This record gives sequence, C-alpha cells and structure tokens, in this order.
Amino acid sequence: MFGFGGKKIDALGKKAIPVSFTEDGKVRTEMITFDIVNMDYPYTAIFGRGVLNKFEMVIKQSYFCMKMPSPFGIIMVQGDQAMSRRIEGKLILGYSLINEVAKKQIVKRQ
Repeated sequence: MFGFGGKKIDALGKKAIPVSFTEDGKVRTEMITFDIVNMDYPYTAIFGRGVLNKFEMVIKQSYFCMKMPSPFGIIMVQGDQAMSRRIEGKLILGYSLINEVAKKQIVKRQ
C-alpha cells in the first residue's frame, strides 16, 4: 500500500468489521475489510472505492453529502464542513500539513 506522499506503508494486518449508515430508521450495514496501518493521521478510517461500490454510494462533494440505497429507502449522510476543517487542522505527533498553501504577498504598484 502506498500512503500520502507516495511512501510505502506496510499493513500490520486486516480486520473485517460491520459498517452501518442510518437515517430516520433506515439502516444499511455491510462487512468491510480494513487494512490496519501505523501512521499519524487525523482520520481513524478511510473509505476507498471498494466501500463506495459495496454501499452503492453516490457522493456530491460540493454539498458534503452522500446517498445510498437501503431496503427501507434512500439514506442521506450530510457532513459538517466546519467540524471537518477542525479535525483536519488538529496537530498530531509526526503529522504535518503537506498541502499547506503559503499566502501570496500583495505588491502594490505606484
């Protein structure tokens, strides 16, 4: 597996766990196998294309929203941009913001 920044990361193992999404009494659960890695990162799990395909998810990133079918109707999961930005900004030992953008200096012409 290759991590962020292109570094090779060796998985410590794999673990299958049930993952559920729910909204207003509608629920969908699937068994998902995760690779276990040892790295400092603000997220505890990252869903890849396999998870999106298994749940048949449709994602609209600009709305921070995903939808998926369930036996009880469509489940919609809405994210929180402010909370997401706080989580991404947490300082974690060994973690640096590799995508940090430097401010441009504005030069006034006379």
